[in-house]
Amino acid sequence: MGRSTNTTEYSERFALFAGETLYSSLDPSLQENIQKIGFKHRLTFQELRQITEIAA
Repeated sequence: MGRSTNTTEYSERFALFAGETLYSSLDPSLQENIQKIGFKHRLTFQELRQITEIAA
């Protein structure tokens, strides 16, 4: 139960991040890779932004 809830909460937080202009302007394959890494390591908003800036 806890894992599912955590995944749902992280999905909601990631959706907020994904709406950012820089992330949404990336190639879809880069977006997918960032999403996979984010979910695997439960990256914070700031960490997601940093790897997005590096990828851009």
